[in-house]
Amino acid sequence: MKSETDTELNQLFKRLDLESVAQREIRFGAKDREGMLSLYEVGNLHNKSDSLSFVRREPDDNETERNQILIEDDELKHHAWRRNFYYLDDEPNDLCLIIETRSDLIQPERLPSEITVTGGTLVDIHDHPEIRSLAVNRVAGLDQQKANLRRFLQSNNNDWGLANRTGILLEGPPGTGKTELVIETCQELFGGTPVTISGPEILSKWVGESERLLRKQFQEATESRSQVLYIDEIDAIARSRSTSTQEHSAQLVAQLLVLLDGVDAKTNEAPKVVASTNLSDVLDPALLRPGRLGNQPITFSRPGPLPRKAIFHHYLEQVRTSESGRLGNTLTEAVTNPNKSEFLDAMAAKTEGYTGADIEDVIIAAVTQLQSTDTHEETILSASLVRNHITQRDQITVGSNISEEVVTVTDSTTLQLKGDGQAIMVDTSISESELKDIIISWCNQSKERSNEALLRSVQAEKLIGMNKSDTRDRVIAAFQNDADRSICLYLSGLGLILRSTDHTPLATTVIETIHEELLRWHDNNLFIYNTNSNKSLPAIDHLEKDG
Repeated sequence: MKSETDTELNQLFKRLDLESVAQREIRFGAKDREGMLSLYEVGNLHNKSDSLSFVRREPDDNETERNQILIEDDELKHHAWRRNFYYLDDEPNDLCLIIETRSDLIQPERLPSEITVTGGTLVDIHDHPEIRSLAVNRVAGLDQQKANLRRFLQSNNNDWGLANRTGILLEGPPGTGKTELVIETCQELFGGTPVTISGPEILSKWVGESERLLRKQFQEATESRSQVLYIDEIDAIARSRSTSTQEHSAQLVAQLLVLLDGVDAKTNEAPKVVASTNLSDVLDPALLRPGRLGNQPITFSRPGPLPRKAIFHHYLEQVRTSESGRLGNTLTEAVTNPNKSEFLDAMAAKTEGYTGADIEDVIIAAVTQLQSTDTHEETILSASLVRNHITQRDQITVGSNISEEVVTVTDSTTLQLKGDGQAIMVDTSISESELKDIIISWCNQSKERSNEALLRSVQAEKLIGMNKSDTRDRVIAAFQNDADRSICLYLSGLGLILRSTDHTPLATTVIETIHEELLRWHDNNLFIYNTNSNKSLPAIDHLEKDG
């Protein structure tokens, strides 16, 4: 039996001549002169019974067409969306209702020139589980992570006689979009940002003050419309109590556990908690049990080729639809026809190891240079300018510490490798030709034989960063690879790091992270290292040269 809300929505779709359109192919939103609004906010600006008359007006082309690409089944799916603007009382600077439709499915002529709805209907549209809000578009290339987060925030197990999950953890390197994804998802689902705690900011030198601030934020989230609490950098306030040297840290963890799993957390009014970290291994194990943050985190990693294409497309589209943004022909083609864009393919290949934040920084740097150019001509962002900034960034980031070379695989080597591992220890005096012989032999013996491999050479001492987080990121970046090509990582001077593990925790972090990355590595990849001694990496299966 249909509810009154469903009947009202069907009547609205009928007036829009959209009864036959799948609801996932249409989105609703609103804005005023201050910016974007949720339909819930619009509906509550007026009495719910008041009729609101919206008249359609045509804005600038840049504001009308939106291009979006998603990653589905390891393929990029491109869709163009058209934004149709309906202004209240025919005043373009005031309240505006936005109906976004798939350009290939719904022609503009199908939409009416005027829409009359009540404030209550707008609230119902916003709250209806089958109606989608306008895409916020803060991140790209994170479609699976977003689907998992939406599933957690929207889940309701009460009808099945089960308790709802209290919290979830987002883990991954900095710059991979964890915080932006949380904000985007909450804006789309609830029309606003979550209540947010930054781990380092909540720490206080006063006894009990950190716990009080934590309780206050939980209460604020309980009273908010979204009922979502986001704890950024949770590792700053929830480190393992077994390794903590300060009593107040253990008390803060205990308070967090009570808020996540106490009596108040079992009520329907309790907020859902989303926490993020790039140091999940230091968190107190009690937090990662079911009923708290759980043992099924949403994992973020440095993006592969397809996500990098999606991220480049996302930021170029942001420029194209901005008030002053202008793209050159190559970049315009990349945005409007991404699946056939040689530029996007080239940029994805050139930016291996980049995070979403790195790619954003490239575009920002290019636009900043463009704005600072002293010229009276129209400024246009060109493909060459973007390429130049990637080259400059690589020269600064990589420098003389990391070098890469493509090795062509032939059948000419007589060297054989024996063993079942993916690591081999070599002498410090190994020549470049001997190194390539090892790589060629490895590729010839691999189950999935390839015609070329990437040789990446890194100095082990350069993996030591300013802190544990920075150190982990450097090691992860060194191991970063695309699944469609074998990579052979040559790490020179690892002996110094091995000898220093008893003296500095950063050296231990390097070795621990190397082990973690080898566990995740594809079977076609090879790890080569030297140690200036006979001491090899422990607990790793090694290959040996035979011939």
